[in-house]
Amino acid sequence: MHSAESRDTICEKRRNVSKRGIALIGKNNAAKLALALTSVIWGAGFVFSQTALDAGFGPAGLLLVRFSVAAVLVGIIYRKTIRRSFSLAAFRRVFILGVILAASFLAQTLGLMFSTPSNNALITAAYVVITPFLWRLVFKKKPTRSAYAASVICFFGVVALSFDFSAGFSFRAGDLWTLGCAVLFAAQIVATEAYVGDGKAGVPAQGESRLDYGLLLFIELFTAALTTALLVLAARVAVAAFPGIYDTAAPLLVTRRDLDALLSPSGAVSAAFLGVLSTALCYVMQTSAQRYVSSGAASIILSMESMFGAVFSVLTGYDALSFRLVLGGGLILASVTLQEIVNFTLASRSGSAVRGAEQHSRRRGYKFAAALKINKTEEL
Repeated sequence: MHSAESRDTICEKRRNVSKRGIALIGKNNAAKLALALTSVIWGAGFVFSQTALDAGFGPAGLLLVRFSVAAVLVGIIYRKTIRRSFSLAAFRRVFILGVILAASFLAQTLGLMFSTPSNNALITAAYVVITPFLWRLVFKKKPTRSAYAASVICFFGVVALSFDFSAGFSFRAGDLWTLGCAVLFAAQIVATEAYVGDGKAGVPAQGESRLDYGLLLFIELFTAALTTALLVLAARVAVAAFPGIYDTAAPLLVTRRDLDALLSPSGAVSAAFLGVLSTALCYVMQTSAQRYVSSGAASIILSMESMFGAVFSVLTGYDALSFRLVLGGGLILASVTLQEIVNFTLASRSGSAVRGAEQHSRRRGYKFAAALKINKTEEL
């Protein structure tokens, strides 16, 4: 009798595990779809940024609107977490990340002024290849051979996209700004580890409490908005004090038409898209989705942002489909995909022992290996 009851209990547990597994598969597919949508929106963001600049926005003015709108929305979404967890210590830990974020997007937007959305999108993706080398400088971790191979492929992709051989040997200034943006995005990833964690994303440094992602995101966006506001203010003061500099340096930050651009239909729609969808919504979707998708798989899906950026640029007429675009963009995407696949493979191998322990534990009574403190969403 007892053994029959035990068998019934085990069967019931198996059915429950199967139901949870089916639910998890459904959530996993929905999460991947959300990440794919995020990459599409981010790709479209390059075209909307170009449209906003065409409407009369200066780079700093556009980013001020973008980060301000996103910070307000994220603050509303995560208001309970922020109210519960906010502290000056947390603000100090994340402040530098917000400054780097603002600098990254400023370099990207400046690049867009002197290049095309497709080049801007594809060269920005080089941050995936640059990150392992910055990682070595900070954490003394040697890049893999695949990282070196990816960097060589990426280099030739940038050369194919950016150098104009028909005019001798010239390099687009906008592409140089965009390459600087890729370096800054890589620096932000590394800085997140250095300032917020101890070498693993989301893991607090010794003696410090874990930062909730909602709080971290809000402080980053708020700091980025504050940074761009100070840039706009400084540029306005400089123009008022030295009117002659407007025709040289000032347009790189602000224009006399920032307010008119915000009130124009194309400028308002572009700014709203960038602030509401491309920043606030996408970061929130990414956070939610990565609870059910491994970091490696998420990175591969999100890296397609650059491909969508190039596609939208061609479809909207900002770029012509040329051999140079296909060759350079293909090489950069190949380098990014190579690096992400290697990261995904390494993550899978490192998790194989943990999964084996879980399966063994389930076979012996379906007790999860709680003693191992397994975190499904832990970054590699």
